[in-house]
Amino acid sequence: MFDEKSVVLLYTLTPLHAGSGSSLSVVDLPIQREVHTELPIIQASELKGVLRDYYNQKFDKDMLNTIFGPEESGADYSSCISIQDARILFFPVKSVRGVFAYTTSPSVLNDFLRASDKDEISVEFEGEDNAIVVSNKLKVDDRYIVLEEFTFKAKDADSKIKGILKEIAKKLDNKDSYIYEGLTEKVVILPDDVFREFTKHFTEVVARTRIDDEKGTVKQSALWYEENVPRDAVFYTVFRYNKSFNEAKDLKAQDVRQHIEDNLPDIIQIGGNRTIGRGFTMFRLFK
Repeated sequence: MFDEKSVVLLYTLTPLHAGSGSSLSVVDLPIQREVHTELPIIQASELKGVLRDYYNQKFDKDMLNTIFGPEESGADYSSCISIQDARILFFPVKSVRGVFAYTTSPSVLNDFLRASDKDEISVEFEGEDNAIVVSNKLKVDDRYIVLEEFTFKAKDADSKIKGILKEIAKKLDNKDSYIYEGLTEKVVILPDDVFREFTKHFTEVVARTRIDDEKGTVKQSALWYEENVPRDAVFYTVFRYNKSFNEAKDLKAQDVRQHIEDNLPDIIQIGGNRTIGRGFTMFRLFK
């Protein structure tokens, strides 16, 4: 039984490749996605691994093993933290006005609100070509927005939605007005199916090569395509806490939560291609 929890926001500062292995499709190295929704995720095992490595610099060995579980023998006692998959909350999409929009959908927002123990929103669309906006920043002719090559009729968000977005923006941005302004002025709520298609077809796909040192040309069969989540995407995850199972370290669930939250990373690298700047992600506590 997990007695405590934290909701944590993740903001990608550089493109992120949390890979799912090789693929036979056009993209050789796709990103991780939920099976049933096809929306981007960062799997919990990957998150727990990078967080354990980070907290290794903050905690002594006994505390680290008590919270994250023994490194060598898992039979001794269990970890007292459960980390869920990080799920997409806002996905950046190119816009004719305002450079780009933070897109989301009703089901995605409501999943986040349920995880945060907040009331859900109710959104109705008159058609697949409708979108809800929070300001006039992205509007064309005061009636439309254009994302990539698709045009949507713009409808203004209600005060409840704006209030939720403002709360998220404040938690994410205590230093940089760029993020705060974006999440309070450039969010677009799309129908669920439309949002899913944007996250499937408008990720960043990069061609990579390996050069032969002797010839100075591309090595044979050394060209591949790699998918990244763009920078300016927002994910969220939930940490759940239990009491310590290590008899030598008596910690209550709230103690474990306090240790984690007090030492939450500011920026951490997630996924592959660390040496070429991929995956640098900002962490912020939401609840």
